[in-house]
Amino acid sequence: FTELRRRSAEAALKKNEIQVRVTLKKIYDILAKTAGISSGDAERLMQLECSLIEKYTYPREFGKTLFREAKNCKKRVVISAESIYPADTIKNILESCGYGSYDGLIVVSETDSCTGKTYFELAVKKAGVPAGKLLHIGGDVAFDIELPLVSGAKALLMAPPYSLMAK
Repeated sequence: FTELRRRSAEAALKKNEIQVRVTLKKIYDILAKTAGISSGDAERLMQLECSLIEKYTYPREFGKTLFREAKNCKKRVVISAESIYPADTIKNILESCGYGSYDGLIVVSETDSCTGKTYFELAVKKAGVPAGKLLHIGGDVAFDIELPLVSGAKALLMAPPYSLMAK
């Protein structure tokens, strides 16, 4: 299953211009065709993956500290999730990790016609402040550092979560 899931994700990436447009649903549609399983079975596997990611995701203390400090200073916090997972899964993860009081959420994979530029414009709009007054924090150099800086915002690189998962 693991190899089939990985190959399905790669196939979904090849069909899309940028990674953030890939959704878990697209991956499992490909997996169903490749494995010859029903769409119902693929849906159940997808829901199982969502429940496992919700169960085993934990907050990074550095990120939680930044979040609490921003909220204590009465700053607006808009979270953008560059993730394959559906918005409900992202919301459940944020809530269970103690980030329930955010002011806005952008799930990039569920944003129509999303490009790097439109994604950041949407983040600025949801934040309700000019880009020059925005601090963007994230773990992706292109999306979370270069794009905000080019747009006039400040940026802070946080260690990507994937590097924390390696044994």
